[in-house]
Amino acid sequence: MAVETEGIVSPQSVEIPDFNTQFEFVDDRIDHWDVEPNTPFSPLKIGVMGSGKFADQYVRGAIEAGHEIVFVVGPAIIEGKEPDAVRATAKEFGIPNFKFSSLTQPDAAKNLKDFEPDMLIAASLTATVPQEVAEIAPMDFWGWHPSRAKEDGYRGRSAPNWQRINELTDEKGNPAIGMCVYSLSRGEELIPSENGVNKKPLPTGSLENDPNDTLDKGPILAEKLVTLPEDATTVISAFNNVLLPQGVEYMLEITNKMAIAKDMGLIFRGQPQVDGEGNYQPPIEKKHVKIDLTKPAHSIKAMIDAGTFNPGAWVEDPEGNMVTLYESAIEIGYSPEPGKLVEMVELKEGKGHVVIGTGEGFIKAGVLRDGKMDGTKEIKGKPTDAFQFANDKGWQRNITILK
Repeated sequence: MAVETEGIVSPQSVEIPDFNTQFEFVDDRIDHWDVEPNTPFSPLKIGVMGSGKFADQYVRGAIEAGHEIVFVVGPAIIEGKEPDAVRATAKEFGIPNFKFSSLTQPDAAKNLKDFEPDMLIAASLTATVPQEVAEIAPMDFWGWHPSRAKEDGYRGRSAPNWQRINELTDEKGNPAIGMCVYSLSRGEELIPSENGVNKKPLPTGSLENDPNDTLDKGPILAEKLVTLPEDATTVISAFNNVLLPQGVEYMLEITNKMAIAKDMGLIFRGQPQVDGEGNYQPPIEKKHVKIDLTKPAHSIKAMIDAGTFNPGAWVEDPEGNMVTLYESAIEIGYSPEPGKLVEMVELKEGKGHVVIGTGEGFIKAGVLRDGKMDGTKEIKGKPTDAFQFANDKGWQRNITILK
């Protein structure tokens, strides 16, 4: 496989129609708009920028729905390695596709605009997009984010983790995580780069911090809350088994609804976010997921869910070692002393778990690793059988093993 070297090539020079004279722009969320199910629509021309399963499944779903994917921009193709899924799919369907670094070439915006996209979609986008590229499509540049935008809104790449830490629930009290579709081309301040080219921030907030409050602030096109099933409350499981498939389905649903609106002479531009309704949260680190065993078991489980497997929620043993817990479950019953070992259970296939007391009820969990605490750095190690781990440490029932 050859190393990729080409830049973005225009299909032709075209005269782009003036949408401002043909359509009415609506500054509201499209999920506020009622439309009959299964309403037919004219296909949209869509440019996709992204990577991985999310982008790949969106492209396939949009094609199946009848839309035209006019180009794909994704990770570079490297000699000797399999191409990213979305670029492999683009090649399969004969879609022009380019690498992320091509976005910074001087004529990138003009050449991409010549493909006449009605709309741009960001799907697991891991590249910074120049302003002039983000603004080439008359129906805007839309991205998906795993949080709602209002009172429980979390901006930044660790939004799902913070929603679990803070125990966001649905109206029935079940664990939940939000999702929204928002504009990347409007509402966010530009990030000046060293070479003077103004760029849009990444849609998932991948900066170390956000001192200028720039991330994930574009107008909201749609949002909803997603209930997590009992077997998918850890962040990694929730993303792979719930948020990713439902997120792709939601993006496709919104895409089809935008097509219907366009046929009716309407272009929805989203509802502007109001300062103070959402809040930026930093990338999750070890220091954010230290467990307080005096809290109720449900709060501790939420913390373990937020940390599984990276960076790993942790406690200390009496010797000051860091002990990381994972794959937890709440045990209902009396409330033993926080940190007291209630039970060690050996399961099949060499796996096991420990049951320890909390401030209210007790928690059952696997043990991932331990090591000398050093403040915030993660201790490297291999997954450990909790039963064998407990025996090796000399843990006994009814003694305080963690604090």
